[in-house]
Amino acid sequence: MKKWNPENHEYERYSPPPGYITIYETDMETPINCAACGKHLTFGEGYSSMQIHNDYGMGYTVCPSCHETELQEEMKCRGISHTERSGESCCDSL
Repeated sequence: MKKWNPENHEYERYSPPPGYITIYETDMETPINCAACGKHLTFGEGYSSMQIHNDYGMGYTVCPSCHETELQEEMKCRGISHTERSGESCCDSL
């Protein structure tokens, strides 16, 4: 398991929290743990991580809160503001 570091643009070794960490399930109600924080959730409640991947680049499942944190980190590294992310732009008032 590896974790993408958006600041230096490379993977780092990653040890997940204890629990059942997964990429894929056939039953959306399967109880799992968030690959980032270890929180209990069902597979269907989670998101594919933008940072925590297997060797093929597929994202492990993370909880909504950790997914939002990943989005914030990515936006910061790309220099994108919250206003730009929300779909608003300077031209909306024209």
